[in-house]
Amino acid sequence: MSTYLVIPFVPVIKHGQGSPQVAKQLGDLIDLHVNEGWDYYRLEQVTTYVKPGCIGALFGHSMVPVTHQFIIFRSA
Repeated sequence: MSTYLVIPFVPVIKHGQGSPQVAKQLGDLIDLHVNEGWDYYRLEQVTTYVKPGCIGALFGHSMVPVTHQFIIFRSA
């Protein structure tokens, strides 16, 4: 039976940086956990729906989809 470790992946880049910087952040995070004995398994996206706040509700805004990314590791 495998044990899983799920880590949120929220890349942060400055204007003008692009996918190479995101790839580096992802690779660094994978390397960190692989060096701790975990096996990289997959990158997963989960979409949730967020209700609008008080002001948004007053203006009739509907729920807003928000996508989260997670890196999943399995026990080695």
